[in-house]
Amino acid sequence: FFVKKIEELVIAIDTSESCEGETVRRFLEETYAILGSSESFFHKINIHIIQCDAKIQQDTIITSKKELEQYMESFRLMGSGGTDFRPVFEYVDQLILEKAFHNLKGLIYFTDGYGTFPRRRPSYDTAFIFFHEEYLDLNVPPWAMKVVLGTEDLSIYDKEKSV
Repeated sequence: FFVKKIEELVIAIDTSESCEGETVRRFLEETYAILGSSESFFHKINIHIIQCDAKIQQDTIITSKKELEQYMESFRLMGSGGTDFRPVFEYVDQLILEKAFHNLKGLIYFTDGYGTFPRRRPSYDTAFIFFHEEYLDLNVPPWAMKVVLGTEDLSIYDKEKSV
């Protein structure tokens, strides 16, 4: 009797006007490289990639490496309004209530950071990934992890690709 482990993750992508499409694509390529090289694909996966600005624009569910490859090949940025982080948290909370997740590992929110953060800590770990070094906003909630990437951090994928 063998039980497969289900890896569950939400990747939220800020598609507001202030976020650059190329930077978002590079972040997704980085994420793909990490997920593709990890052991995650020996297990069943349930990854929701949510594009959002001030509202949810798209939720794509990825359950295999092949689906992730197809998503990357046909990726198109959707949205361009203002930024509000709260709808993603409300949406994920609703998915949890609907039993779309069994054991959500966490939410990674890729953003420029200019938006309205939720006040309340969610029931899952959250990391906000900011993609410019001059980001100094102190409004990030204390319950959230904060990672700031510079342009050289996102160029790692290009260097590995060209080797």
